[in-house]
Amino acid sequence: MDVKSFSFVCTAPCHREALLLVLSIRRHYACPIFILCDSITKGFLSRFQLGGLIYRGIKQDSSLDKVLSGVKTQNSFHNKAAIYRKMDVMDWAIRETGNTFFLDADIVIKSEIHKDITHPVMLSPHYYMIDPGTNRSFRNKYGGFNAGYVFSSEEGFGDEWKNIYLNRSSFYEQEGMSLLFEVFDTGKFDATHNVGFWRYPVRVKEGKRELDLKQDLSSVKSFHCHFDRQTYKKADEGLTQCYDIWSDLCRSHLPLELEMLAKEFKNTN
Repeated sequence: MDVKSFSFVCTAPCHREALLLVLSIRRHYACPIFILCDSITKGFLSRFQLGGLIYRGIKQDSSLDKVLSGVKTQNSFHNKAAIYRKMDVMDWAIRETGNTFFLDADIVIKSEIHKDITHPVMLSPHYYMIDPGTNRSFRNKYGGFNAGYVFSSEEGFGDEWKNIYLNRSSFYEQEGMSLLFEVFDTGKFDATHNVGFWRYPVRVKEGKRELDLKQDLSSVKSFHCHFDRQTYKKADEGLTQCYDIWSDLCRSHLPLELEMLAKEFKNTN
């Protein structure tokens, strides 16, 4: 199935990573990209001749606080309102074009990703690695599917996901994503898609963390990775180390122009 649009939500300080995302999309696709964003993101992206970007501003909506009041705040990292707008931008793009591939702003695609679409809705499993040292997997807590990598051609998809987010999911919009199988004909992307650091056990060696890689990164079709340290400056020390390690590993597998841009982001922090 051909991808007729891409979509994402972005607010500062993620605006520079959004540039990486858009540039990576444009290496392979010319379709419209629908963006719900703040003025900083729009102003930044508008400086570049990217083409086909359709913006809609994020408006402050006090009534949204009441809608989201039942969603448990579980950390200082996730923005409940921004999560809610994921569903809005997907429904907007689907109405306009017939389908959309939603991506978080911290994703970079390396190659074509539409050839693996086999169902009207496609989700990306986390493919969590069970750490043999602790025998732990985070699937039960965070869910089996990643909320930053979703394809849909179904009108009303966003409304159904909102219902799960607000009423049926124990961890934001993500833990309950398996419930989408109840409503939609849904497929799964394979392990070459949406590769994040959560797949690999973390080892501590001489007081420093390292990732125990179990995959050939050269075959990866898309990375889920923060390349700009400003986006995770509020993370704790352990998570910050994981992000730093993962970005260094991923950056060397990007196309040269994207690798240089990602390196520039790191060096200007």
